[in-house]
Amino acid sequence: MMFTLTGFRLKRGFVRVLRRLRWLGTALLLVLLLGKLGLGNPAPLSPQTVFDHWRSHYQTQDYDAALESLQPILEAENVSRRNRALAYNYRSLTQQKQGDWFGAEASIERSWALVAPERERSPLTAPEQRLLAAILTTRGQVQFARGQAAAAYESWHQATTYYRQLDYEPGVVGGVLNQAQALQDLGFLVRACDRLLVLVQGSDSAQVSSCQGLLGQSEPRLSRWLEDMAFDESPGSEISLLQGFGNALAAMGNLAAAETVFDEAQRRSQQRSGWNNRELALDLGNLYGAKARRYQQLGILGENFAQARRQSLEYYHEAEAGTPEQRLRSQLNQVSLLVDLDLESSGHPNPDSQARETVQGLLARLPSQLQQQPLSRQRGYGRVGLACQVLGCDRPPGETALRAWDVSAAAIRQLLEAAQADAEGLGDERLAAYVWGALGRLEASLGNLNQAQVDTERAIAHSQRTGSHELLYRWNWQLAHLRQQQGFDPLDSYQNAFESLKALRFNLTTLDPNLRFAFREKIEPIYRDYAQQLFERETMSQGELRRAIEVMDALQVAEINDFFGAACAQVRSQQIGKYSETAVIYIITFPDKFEVLLETPDQRLKRYPVSFPEHIDTFLDSVQLSLNNINSDFNAQASLTTLYHALIDPIEEELAQINPKQLAFVLYGKIRKIPLAALYDGQEYLIEKYPIAISPSLELLEPRGLRPRDLEVIAAGRETFDNLRDQIDERDEFPSLKLEELSQINLHFVEQELTHISDLIKTRTLFAEEFTVERLERDIKTLNYPIVHIATHGQFSNFAEDTFILADRPLKMSQLADLLNVNDPTRRSDIDLLVLSACQTAQESDRAVLGMAGIAARAGVRTIIGSLWAVDDYSTASMMEQFYQHLKDVQTQEVPINKAQALRQSQIAMIRGDLGSNYTAPYFWAPFILIGHWN
Repeated sequence: MMFTLTGFRLKRGFVRVLRRLRWLGTALLLVLLLGKLGLGNPAPLSPQTVFDHWRSHYQTQDYDAALESLQPILEAENVSRRNRALAYNYRSLTQQKQGDWFGAEASIERSWALVAPERERSPLTAPEQRLLAAILTTRGQVQFARGQAAAAYESWHQATTYYRQLDYEPGVVGGVLNQAQALQDLGFLVRACDRLLVLVQGSDSAQVSSCQGLLGQSEPRLSRWLEDMAFDESPGSEISLLQGFGNALAAMGNLAAAETVFDEAQRRSQQRSGWNNRELALDLGNLYGAKARRYQQLGILGENFAQARRQSLEYYHEAEAGTPEQRLRSQLNQVSLLVDLDLESSGHPNPDSQARETVQGLLARLPSQLQQQPLSRQRGYGRVGLACQVLGCDRPPGETALRAWDVSAAAIRQLLEAAQADAEGLGDERLAAYVWGALGRLEASLGNLNQAQVDTERAIAHSQRTGSHELLYRWNWQLAHLRQQQGFDPLDSYQNAFESLKALRFNLTTLDPNLRFAFREKIEPIYRDYAQQLFERETMSQGELRRAIEVMDALQVAEINDFFGAACAQVRSQQIGKYSETAVIYIITFPDKFEVLLETPDQRLKRYPVSFPEHIDTFLDSVQLSLNNINSDFNAQASLTTLYHALIDPIEEELAQINPKQLAFVLYGKIRKIPLAALYDGQEYLIEKYPIAISPSLELLEPRGLRPRDLEVIAAGRETFDNLRDQIDERDEFPSLKLEELSQINLHFVEQELTHISDLIKTRTLFAEEFTVERLERDIKTLNYPIVHIATHGQFSNFAEDTFILADRPLKMSQLADLLNVNDPTRRSDIDLLVLSACQTAQESDRAVLGMAGIAARAGVRTIIGSLWAVDDYSTASMMEQFYQHLKDVQTQEVPINKAQALRQSQIAMIRGDLGSNYTAPYFWAPFILIGHWN
């Protein structure tokens, strides 16, 4: 029974199987039939159709559908290698939008591998060049997003080469803009700008050789230059190109030229209906924010400052109406602006009482907005940047207290942990270094010094792997403070921070463009802290003394760059120590002591630490104020005696043994404000014992070897200035120049001064209306005279924007430096001596000496004679006559002239009453200082 039953069941099962097979066969036949008729599975889509579908989804931001649309090409077997490479390229672009950077990298590298045969072939067809250019552009995007700026630059450079060969202008413009972005990220600001300048000028424009040539150009001249420019690029590219060019100029610190370029971009965009100006609004917000920061740094807090601040915020608000990404960037920038201008502006009036409330509101909203963004560099850096606004990551490490902005440490930690996840998702070690450093800062603010040190050391390790010196200096400085707080030796960490600053060569804008506007608060303390730590030791080796000088010299170079707002030209130099007949004396000021170093003829350094009973900076301020006020009741001579005893007495015996022909002082700090010629031992002034030169550092340009037969001078000057009012742009180009005061300035004896010079030596005179910028420039270029003498009103301040002389119009010192630079590669035609006989120094400035040294470095001038304050012009004219007489008479025809000796003799003549007893006080002769080489 069982068998029968089982067989029955098997039979019935077999019948069911047959029926199913019959149905399957029918279905199979139907599929085959429908396939033949075109009614079943559709025929494979053409690659062009697939790419059109992808493009449609991509443009509507439906990225999942965009990825799905590429599958027919990625999965099919009979697709050409080139189409598959293009599909992987599009896949990478889509994955970037989704924040899948590892996937984006894998896709673009697959694409790159597929086109290997094309990369080896030569010559390439136009389609092959287009394909390679597209893939290289995408590859550069991935590399840049992952912190590989150098690799991104190479990819974009090659892509641009292909686009040039194709004569495809939008591709060339986009490629050069990308290259400029990579170069800026690498710190090559001038190279980035020059790349864009070539495109901006096009083929038919008057050529400007470099972006540095635009520094100091007047706004009307730049405007005409841009308006007359017929761009070679398509209309859609010219605005983007101008924006990139403006941003590059702003990164270099040339805000005036950047503003003119952005104005032209705005003008052209308004001529194109439907053009989206939100990105331009962001750029303008950044520009006016930079101007406001610079005004604040200059101490100009009137209408110019308020207007720049207002314009910055207005443009940021306009940008908020753009895409979510533009709104986010705008709000992050607003936080930075308000923190810098309103919440950290110690000593300045607060322009907006609601700034704190505004910042706190943005700090509360921005983390959630960042969370809504896909994974990207912007999101990661936005998070850590926002946390650092609260932590003050860019402030000196000792200032670690959390700001009282109602933001908890837990909220900051959460923000940084999210940024840490972004760094991991991007594979961006530089971002990871930024996050670990900020975490170290957070732990330090909470008093967890050991954990702060661990986190900071991790930040340094990540920074070292990526070569990120703009982070290494900051985190090594932070580590130095942490080690010092825990009782460990911080010198190695300080040295590492210093080495990173040297590597940067002042390109600190690679991380934070606004560091340029807070150099004294955020960068200068590194050098001073390090030097102070070195001098804390009771005994120092020769190597340690040399290192301390190297640190302070590097500070002076950085200060000169900060004075100009941009890096100066490279200096061709020689060491002072090689001059055996010169005693080199270094004076470094600290709050409670001087460090005096004397270099002996065998180039050994002797150290003389000098404790001082008063706060040194305060004391030096009072001495300087009393010296430049002839009516002051302050006993300047007693103070000058005190300084003599502090600075010269310790080395006087050694000087007597050396018996030098001149003293060369290298000065650091506010001692630069004091004319050392006026130091008084109770019997004589120092200038009566030795000729004196001031060196900006331990290096000097070699002189031309000026001899009496070579004495030829271009002498320029003017006495009155009321007719210049119409030549001055009141908008903001010369903010400290008060037009109403011009009519009150009258230098009665300038003509006499120039006449006396021309009576003594061969002179080309430019007086009064003949003294124009154009004529001065022409004569300098054509006459090749070694001496330029300028007697006119001028002012030295702490910054080049506020430093000028008056010709037929105001001439900024940066422009004067460029005008003096004769661009002779052999250096045989360089200016040997520049005399500025009537300039004055702003009362608050301690950078007049550095400003003059900067002009020398930038222009290749060997020696500058200038004044630390404005002096009676009769005594100045007489003293200058004496100076040139001594230049002519002091040496024989065969021996080079000692310019320091000539200046000394003219000053001694005044001390001894040759001009009358009314002109013997230091007020009349002491402000004239010689900077640079004495021969």
